[in-house]
Amino acid sequence: HLVQELLEEQRRPGPDHETLMVCLLQQLFLHLKRIASVGGSRLRAGHGSAVEGARRFSRKNLYEKITETDIAREVGYSESHLRKLFREAEGVALKQFILSCKIDAAKDLLRTRHRFVSLKEIAFALKFYDYNHFIKTFKRFTGTSPTAFREMVMP
Repeated sequence: HLVQELLEEQRRPGPDHETLMVCLLQQLFLHLKRIASVGGSRLRAGHGSAVEGARRFSRKNLYEKITETDIAREVGYSESHLRKLFREAEGVALKQFILSCKIDAAKDLLRTRHRFVSLKEIAFALKFYDYNHFIKTFKRFTGTSPTAFREMVMP
């Protein structure tokens, strides 16, 4: 499914194309890593579609305030069961996946045409709890602050 999504997005780029491509590639990598480490064991029938639905919902709603509860409701599973399935399938917690996609979107905003968008505007647009939460989360995921990242990637 991920390869199909990558190919489809490549053929018809939509809004936030770069962010979506990065998230899809990241998930493909995580999926391949899981297969290699688990020896190819598969989820029971039906669970893979719930995990895929969770990934898709998360990526499509980057600029919304979404919770694990929202995603579980969307895919028709209990929150705790979806969290367990997601971690087993992806090797990462669902909440971490959501944050990772949001940080990838923030990096795209920082390195592209949005040069004059403030960090507070990015934090607000991506629905982080507050500005400080965005800064701390960005640094945890990237090892650098958003300001330092912007300075590294912008001439």
